[in-house]
Amino acid sequence: MNFKILVAVFLLSFSFSSVNSIEVVNASENVVYQDEMVSKVINMIDLLPDNCTLSDEDDIKKCRAAYENLLPSQKVEVTNLLELLEKENQIAILYSEINYVVSLIDTLPNVDEFELTNEKKLNEVINKYNELDNLQKGLVNNYQKLVDLSNKLNNIYSSIDEIINLINTLPNIDLVDLSIYSLVDKIEVIYSTLSDVQKEKVTNLNKYLDIKELLKNIEIISVSVDTSR
Repeated sequence: MNFKILVAVFLLSFSFSSVNSIEVVNASENVVYQDEMVSKVINMIDLLPDNCTLSDEDDIKKCRAAYENLLPSQKVEVTNLLELLEKENQIAILYSEINYVVSLIDTLPNVDEFELTNEKKLNEVINKYNELDNLQKGLVNNYQKLVDLSNKLNNIYSSIDEIINLINTLPNIDLVDLSIYSLVDKIEVIYSTLSDVQKEKVTNLNKYLDIKELLKNIEIISVSVDTSR
C-alpha cells in the first residue's frame, strides 16, 4: 500500500476516534447536568415546611416551575413529587377557607337591617374568621362589614344597658313620688326606640312598669284631691 494512503487512513481513523470520544464526553456531561437539575428540584421540595402557610406560596410556585422545566424522563426521577402536590393542596385549602369566610360574611344582613335576631349568626361568622391565620385574615376583602356589624351589635347592647342602668337608679316602689317623673319620661323615650327583641333584653323592665303605673295612680289621686278642694 502506498505510504501516503496509509497516512491518510491513519489520520481518518484518528479523526473518527476523536469525534466519538468528544460525543461520549458531551453525552456524559449532559447526563450529569440533567441529574443536577433533578437533584435541585428534589432539594427545593425537601426545603418546604411540613405545614405550609400563604407565606410559602411563592416557594411552592418556584418548585412547580422548576419541576415543569424538566424533561419527561427527568420528571419521573423526582421522588418527592407527592410532597409538592401535598403542599399545593395545603395552599388550595387555605384559599378555600378564606373564600368560605368571605361568603359567610356576604350572607349577613346590611348594617341598617341588622337586629339582635342576627346575633347568633354574626358570632358564628366571627368565630370562623378568628380560625384563620393572620395572612388569611388579610385577604378577607369584606372584613369591614364584619367590623360594622359588630359595632352595630355593641351599640344595640349599649342602648339596652343604658335603659337597665337608668331603671336601676329608680327608687324602690315604696319610695316613689312625683319627683322622679322626669327620669321615668327619659326612660320611656329611650325604651320606645328599642325593637321588640331588644325590649326583651331589658331584665329589670318590671320595676320600671310598676313604677310607671304607680305614678299614674299618684297623679290620679293628686288630681282628685285638687278638684275636691
